[in-house]
Amino acid sequence: MAATTSSLFFMRINSCASQKSENKHIIIQAGQEVATPVPETPGDPVPQPMNPSFSTWIASPPSHLTEEAVRLSRELDLPLRGDEPEEEEGGWYLVLSPHDGPPGYRLELHLAGRRPPGPVSVELAAGGVAHRLRYGGGRGQDLARAAGFAPGRVPSVLDATAGLGRDTFVLAALGATVLAVERSPVIRALLENGLQRAAAVPGLDEVLARIRLVGGDAAEVMAALPEGERPDTVYLDPMYPERRKGAAVKKEMRLFRFVVGDDPDADRLLPVARHCALRRVAVKRPRLAPLLAGVEPQGRIVGRSTRFDLYAPVAEVSG
Repeated sequence: MAATTSSLFFMRINSCASQKSENKHIIIQAGQEVATPVPETPGDPVPQPMNPSFSTWIASPPSHLTEEAVRLSRELDLPLRGDEPEEEEGGWYLVLSPHDGPPGYRLELHLAGRRPPGPVSVELAAGGVAHRLRYGGGRGQDLARAAGFAPGRVPSVLDATAGLGRDTFVLAALGATVLAVERSPVIRALLENGLQRAAAVPGLDEVLARIRLVGGDAAEVMAALPEGERPDTVYLDPMYPERRKGAAVKKEMRLFRFVVGDDPDADRLLPVARHCALRRVAVKRPRLAPLLAGVEPQGRIVGRSTRFDLYAPVAEVSG
């Protein structure tokens, strides 16, 4: 995911009213002024950046959540705050919500403002991901074929645009070892939390053991890999181009664009990926989207709404 140049950030810790006194939330909140979200319904106002001039304080949430909030505050460079966002403030914020099992909380991304979409969190053992694992077609599904699964062959994969980790998790569940790279600290924190919570689900230990999450710029990570650690496949799923005005947009994409913007430099990943991959580069695109970097692929897998453009490694092309 691409990073923005936003500088208006803040964090707040807040205890929320509940029938159970111990059910409190720590809310880590940040405003930013660069990326613009797409209104949920045509005519809805676009949320505006939050006012960064509030006072800072800490309420009284459970101690383990306070510790985690302080840690995230340092890692994400967000000061702690304790006041509810007003509707007109807009912006986005993170919520630490108590959760049974490790690490003791669910990290959620929220959008403030009028009629915001629901929160986004990384759920790897339920919902759409679980449905894909059960009914997605196994190693015969388009994603698996694009990644290089074949009879007797299970690839190692570098997912250069991990995002919420859904494709990473599916590939690992199918048997691949996956190095997942995410450069947005906020999105990476969401994914790390989702992986930690999934570890409490029986039967997922082996799947999670095949996933290694790292932060940083994917091009730099790929360029720095030792020869012996190069993956069979590099998988790229850059932010999809914005749909035409007025089209419905999934809440994840609305929040992603508001937090990290688009991927304007995604084109530069392709040549680096082709030098890194041992067997192929797989690029996920909307079915009718233009080619990444304008480069014709050597192969293609086309689905109903998505396609995978397949590129040979540079050494194989030049040889």
